[in-house]
Amino acid sequence: MNNYTIILILGLSAALSYGIADFFGAKASKRLGPITAAFCVQVITTLLYVMGYFVLMRHMPDMSASALMYTIGGAILMAIGTGTLYMAFETGPVSLVSPLSAAYPLVTALVGLLFFHAQLGLLQTGGILLVVVGIMATAGIFNVTKTDRRLSKGPLLALCTTFTWGLSYPLLDHAVSAAGWQSTTLIEFCLITVILGIMLWFRRRKELVTRQLMQQTFRNVFVIGAGAILLVAFLAVNAGLAYDAAAGSIIVTISSAYPAITILLALRHFKEHIEKLALLGAGLTVTGVVLLMT
Repeated sequence: MNNYTIILILGLSAALSYGIADFFGAKASKRLGPITAAFCVQVITTLLYVMGYFVLMRHMPDMSASALMYTIGGAILMAIGTGTLYMAFETGPVSLVSPLSAAYPLVTALVGLLFFHAQLGLLQTGGILLVVVGIMATAGIFNVTKTDRRLSKGPLLALCTTFTWGLSYPLLDHAVSAAGWQSTTLIEFCLITVILGIMLWFRRRKELVTRQLMQQTFRNVFVIGAGAILLVAFLAVNAGLAYDAAAGSIIVTISSAYPAITILLALRHFKEHIEKLALLGAGLTVTGVVLLMT
């Protein structure tokens, strides 16, 4: 099995997992508050990974100073992006928030090309553009009204997620190359949990955080499900970084198809009508993935 096939499998697995996890996370955040939901989901993900790491690896992570700095930088950006995404979904409009936050591969590709000397062929570049455009079409960004296209608080928060996540992946890619994805993921998860915890502390009054609420949150089936499935997504992406010679651009782009999964789940759950443009967007996404694998 060649590297591109492995990246394809891992990327699609991450997209499916992210889509389901976001669907569960969105349902939880509506009842619990955005940062409360994000923090509790991340706690579950981190605990599961930490237990698995020390059972299988049985040693403390060994990292060079430079790899550690890349991991810390990537984790900080990832945590900020996660927080702003949940806040963006709370504010809306979701029809803009979802595709805008999913456009982060463009940032990743630009960072890889400009700073890390990534090499992308013409077909791969076209594939990245097609996937991003397809995701946006599937999410409905091209058929919303001009009024909704104004950059209100929700879309601006989504753009923050796009920017921070897009910057985080090249940093994490360098950390993975130097120290392996297992150790990088361990430190990354722990740092994300701490940073989201700090964000929750500052928003504790706004989200009415109490001990009873936290106990209720950790028993919530959607929080537990989102945490477990999110772990699968993170593992798939971080493992894929080890095979991606384009500074993470390919694995990140394939995994960013997750809004299509979330939308399909929402359509089934809420019995919504499927627009032709959404179907066209799904086709563009698949075409882009094929181009990325050539």
